[in-house]
Amino acid sequence: MILVSSSLENTLEISEGYVYAMEITTPRLFARIVQTFIQLGNGEETLEDFRITDGYKVLAAEKLLWVIADPCQADLNTKKILTRLYARVDAYFSSDEDKRREFIRQIYGLTQLLDTILSQINTETIYKDEPDVQSFCKFIELKIACDNNQEIPARIMHMLDILSEWQPETMLVLCNLKAYYDDGMLSELYKYG
Repeated sequence: MILVSSSLENTLEISEGYVYAMEITTPRLFARIVQTFIQLGNGEETLEDFRITDGYKVLAAEKLLWVIADPCQADLNTKKILTRLYARVDAYFSSDEDKRREFIRQIYGLTQLLDTILSQINTETIYKDEPDVQSFCKFIELKIACDNNQEIPARIMHMLDILSEWQPETMLVLCNLKAYYDDGMLSELYKYG
């Protein structure tokens, strides 16, 4: 893959398993480039003309990029990651018939309790009566644990681990790392990535 930009002098050839660093010293251009990466990741119109290509084909950047403008405020629980987490939990239950039966039994017990309570309410109600693992995961707000009290290096390494597990095809764009790391720490982070 190649990152192409009309505003930068060079293209950046991107290979799987490698870390690339882009240093932009002009604050105004830095802000525009960060905003462009965020817009690319969201599938929006961009300030700068950036494209990700594979040969002559332009790739959908919103499917490839995960942009973290501020590592202190990053949210690992994106819709894509949670959907994959819920699907994996569902697949586990599907592969183990005993666990699936126990899940259905427990949910059925909860619905019986709910029916008892609803019988006391003088309004007709309905609810989904077929137990669904993914809906249950959403209901209990199952998420990936994020320790916001971690030091920034550990937090970024945790993000890399999460991405490699749940979104391995994603290019992670971390902005402004020089604000948090010296050159030695950046080198260690690049090795880890």
